[in-house]
Amino acid sequence: YKKLSKIIRGKSENPGQSNDCYLLQEDLYKILDWSLRNNMKLHEQKFELLNHLHSKNSALSELPFHDKTLSYLLSSEVALYPTDKVRDLGVMVSSDLTWSGQIGSMVSSARSKLSWVLSGILAKLLRSS
Repeated sequence: YKKLSKIIRGKSENPGQSNDCYLLQEDLYKILDWSLRNNMKLHEQKFELLNHLHSKNSALSELPFHDKTLSYLLSSEVALYPTDKVRDLGVMVSSDLTWSGQIGSMVSSARSKLSWVLSGILAKLLRSS
């Protein structure tokens, strides 16, 4: 399957400055329109938006409504808001580009499997004694 990805430099109302956010919104509308014309149903609820911010120390990113400024519309009922992490092909990708979510998930899975194996061994040892 294909992913829609673009480098977004920011929103601007001024001509000549970056309006990448508006261009991405137009691309989303074009994809949704194309899918309707070709009788393809896209699961809009499964769309995910992952932002990699240039500066983690930006004062703007601390504001409670910051996510709303980076949202996109998929339809009149569905808006697309940023998430902190996305699972893609089994790998957890986070917005801050750290591996802590992926490592935590792998450690949890390994502990669960190890617990299952050890309980089986313990049960076998108890039956044999």
